[in-house]
Amino acid sequence: MKKKEYKQGQFCWVELHTTNTKEAKNFYGELLGWRFDERPVSDSDVYIMASRGDNVICGMFNISKEDQHKKIPPHWNNYISVKNADEISKKAKTLGAKVLEAPFDVMDVGRMAVLQDPTGPIFNIWQPKLHVGMTAESMDLGSFCWNECGTHDVEKAATFYTKLFGWNIESGDSYSEISLDKKHPFGGIYALTKEMKDVPPHWICYFNVEDCKKSTDLAKKMGGIAKMENKKIPEMGHISVIKDAQGAVFGLFSLK
Repeated sequence: MKKKEYKQGQFCWVELHTTNTKEAKNFYGELLGWRFDERPVSDSDVYIMASRGDNVICGMFNISKEDQHKKIPPHWNNYISVKNADEISKKAKTLGAKVLEAPFDVMDVGRMAVLQDPTGPIFNIWQPKLHVGMTAESMDLGSFCWNECGTHDVEKAATFYTKLFGWNIESGDSYSEISLDKKHPFGGIYALTKEMKDVPPHWICYFNVEDCKKSTDLAKKMGGIAKMENKKIPEMGHISVIKDAQGAVFGLFSLK
């Protein structure tokens, strides 16, 4: 397995919260070529690590009964690497964020917190201990490759993340790219449109595939719903946005 390090402000992990891990494993295993390793975390719960080849890609587990009672739907979580989760949580709060879950230790693998930026999207921060994050590279097939923030206030969101993580955000006509060095973008921010009035502010993760259309067709065949289908992005490739059979939304990207 490759060793990998993340700078503060980089996305280091994504994680599926679902209502049926058995069906989710079948769906994502077939779609993205993942294999799975179940790791007990209690007498009744397991945490599932997904990988492809020698590379760890993401995690998944069943939504707790408590969260189901709160009517929290299936979703993908996004983690941003930090040096000190407590300090970043305090800083985020001074910048207008809500601390939904204060920093806590995840056994001996890391320390995390759940935050909501001032414009609505929810994200996690991760202070690594034994677990640094995914080891796959962004352009490896089946791997996480991009993260995207949809918000009603791009300027406010950009200001928040720039101050919190030191992100460089290059503004375009309708889309802003995120990087730490102005050379290697790893995500974007865009404004939710009037046509997306029912879509809450969010972060959405994308996974790299060989052929976006073929993968989209396969996802639909297995019970997924295409919310956006094989959209061409000039000089980049194609993307689709998929809702899996349990309801979690994610994206697909291919160079062709």
